[in-house]
Amino acid sequence: MVVSVFFAAAFLILLVQAFLLMRQGMDAAHGTIKKTSKGDRTGIRTIHPEMLDRNGQLVSDELLTVRFSGDNDTAEPQAMA
Repeated sequence: MVVSVFFAAAFLILLVQAFLLMRQGMDAAHGTIKKTSKGDRTGIRTIHPEMLDRNGQLVSDELLTVRFSGDNDTAEPQAMA
């Protein structure tokens, strides 16, 4: 009896969570998402540790960036004959 009550409660909680998640998806599809915060969630300025030197200051080195071309190509691959 206790086990069936536990499973029923878990089922109801998961069912409510599923509907809330589907509602968020529908809101996103219609563009009606409410933004609760602006900017950083924590309110604390965060920096990647790789950008700091031994003294905790930002490094002044130039950054190397890489862009792989062809990642978003829509051309269909050619079939091997």
